[in-house]
Amino acid sequence: MGRALRTGVLLVLALALFAQKPRDPIEVLHYALPKLVETIERLPKYTCVQTVNRSYFRQNRARATCDETLDYKRSGYLPLELTATDRLRLDVAIGDSGHEIYSWAGAGAFESKSIPELIGGGPMATGPFGPFLLGIFGNSSVHFFYDREETADGRTRLGYRFRVPVELSHYELLIGDARRVIPYDGTFFLGRDSSELERLSVHTTSLAAGLGVCDATTTVDFARQTIGDASYLLPRESRLYAVGLGTETENVTSWSGCREYRAESIIRFDDEASTGRSAGPTAADPNRGLPPGLPVNLVLETAIDSDVAAAGDPVTAKLRDAIVEPASNRILAPAGATVKGRILRMEHHLVSPASFRIAILFETLEADGATRPFVADLDSKAGRLGEFTISAAELANAQSGSAAALRPNTEYTAGRTLVFPSTKNRYVVPQGYESRWVTASK
Repeated sequence: MGRALRTGVLLVLALALFAQKPRDPIEVLHYALPKLVETIERLPKYTCVQTVNRSYFRQNRARATCDETLDYKRSGYLPLELTATDRLRLDVAIGDSGHEIYSWAGAGAFESKSIPELIGGGPMATGPFGPFLLGIFGNSSVHFFYDREETADGRTRLGYRFRVPVELSHYELLIGDARRVIPYDGTFFLGRDSSELERLSVHTTSLAAGLGVCDATTTVDFARQTIGDASYLLPRESRLYAVGLGTETENVTSWSGCREYRAESIIRFDDEASTGRSAGPTAADPNRGLPPGLPVNLVLETAIDSDVAAAGDPVTAKLRDAIVEPASNRILAPAGATVKGRILRMEHHLVSPASFRIAILFETLEADGATRPFVADLDSKAGRLGEFTISAAELANAQSGSAAALRPNTEYTAGRTLVFPSTKNRYVVPQGYESRWVTASK
């Protein structure tokens, strides 16, 4: 009898499921829109770590116009060669009305610099957090049209089309030093059962005149995340793909470590020139840096692995030797003092000459309980450092901390960029790697 009861229950459930009709797409949209507007209005003030992996491609043959380029692209007759990659790591803060502000990861203060000034150029799109949602779902002038149904990861979702004219747009595309607010269209997908936003795809072709780009598409995948005691719908991953005349680029952006902040305690804009505040020196003469032109040998404290390192990551080194004032023989900084900075460029160039290029900006020197400014450029007289080509055993020892003063085959460039010639897909600058610098005035 128990078995008959169980069978009856299963039969009733099956009949109930069979009797359910798929939700109407217009019904799903009408239910979802108020939820999306509520999401925009209740977005917390929060900050996340944003990692951007950028890839640069060369078309087999540059076409004369965007129309010709896109025709060849659609036909499949435009083979690509990957020429370079780089990686950025930033802190992004979301303030009132979804406004985005950026700094290098872990910098502790959000700067008043623009994105091109901060990252030094290259393709970058803003907007995956608040601006896209505001521009699309927070504006009654934007109209939506049902497009299609599709299945992804075993779930059914409904797709809708939209178009945002330039006068309503909050979308900025940055290519090199150029930036522009642009019109766009695209699609978004709602879960048929959940009515939640799962994916947003933004597309624009109104670029060539000012930015040298023919076509750009940004796709953002959303997921729920917990910040504090509440759950919010936030971007999980974003992809920007841009097609130009002869080149193409792809940005893959992910976010982690999202947390709510209190504006008065975390978000601030540092402007030392206008406020007179210094970024940390605590000595008796805290703003005084070292005289320019003094040789400095720095020993890397932690390895730099091209598979994970990014522009924005902190770098720590030690002084191999004391820094001495030539005229008086006075020790300005003792051997073993700590020098801190961050990576500004983390690039892998795959075409001849193949190399890894790492630009480092050192900023502070810590010794005897005090912190002072530290500015240095690579020693141009060092030329090519080829005294040692590091072996696998030496690399293992260096990473374990038992080796020091290691110099892989290195080329110095003007400024602060180390070049490591290599045809491999990965390069590790080991702990204990020694480089030669000269103090500078700025």
